[in-house]
Amino acid sequence: MDKEQELTYLSQIRELHQLFPQEYNAQNIVDIGIDMCNVPRLQKDMEEIGPFIPDNFTDEEIVYCEQARQPFLRAQRYAARFAAKEAVVKALGGIDRNGFGYKDIAVLKDEISGKPFIFLDGKAKTRAEEIGINKILISITHEKDHAVAWCIVMK
Repeated sequence: MDKEQELTYLSQIRELHQLFPQEYNAQNIVDIGIDMCNVPRLQKDMEEIGPFIPDNFTDEEIVYCEQARQPFLRAQRYAARFAAKEAVVKALGGIDRNGFGYKDIAVLKDEISGKPFIFLDGKAKTRAEEIGINKILISITHEKDHAVAWCIVMK
C-alpha cells in the first residue's frame, strides 16, 4: 500500500468511527459467543424430557414459542432461543458449578421491531455485572434443521 492509499484508508476509518457511537467500538467488546442448535434433536429432547421446556425457558419465551401452530416451527423457535442462551453463556465465560441456569437468560422479542434482545436475571445478571457488561447484542436465525445465534457482550 503506497502513502496515498494509506491516507485514503485512514480517512475512511475515521469516517466510519464517526458514523458509529462510541459504545459500539471494538474496544468495548468484552467477549463473543456463538452456538448452533439442531432443531430435530431439540424437538426430540422436548418430547422425551418432561421438564425440559419449563426448566430451560421463561414463561415469556414459552408463550412466544407456543404461539407457533406447527410443531416444527415451534421447535425452531425454541432451538433459536436455546442457541441464543448458549451463545450468551459462552460470551459470559461459561457456567461453573455455582453458575446460572438457562432460565436466568431470557431471549425476548421487541414488540415493534421484532428484533431479539437479552434480559438477564439472577446469577447471570450478577455475572454480567461482575465482569462489567452493560450491553448484550444478539442475533438469531433458523432455517430447516438448524438454529444459530451470535452474541457480543460489551462494557
